[in-house]
Amino acid sequence: MDTSKFSVSTNLKQQRKQKGRNLARHDRDVKMINSGSLGPKRLVMNIAIDLQEMCPELSDQDAQKMALGYCILNYGTN
Repeated sequence: MDTSKFSVSTNLKQQRKQKGRNLARHDRDVKMINSGSLGPKRLVMNIAIDLQEMCPELSDQDAQKMALGYCILNYGTN
């Protein structure tokens, strides 16, 4: 039995799932940015909290800097 077609099909499905999750996250982030004058700040703080949940040893200041960098790289400075 040739399993190469199966693994390619499975890999393609996983890539599509990941792409869908990434697009959904981007849509949520843009919606939050556009939610009001504090939208960008809210997004940075939420990302900082997510980072601290993944890496509890991060200080508040380091997590906020990392989150701000992420937002600048992905959504610009405007």
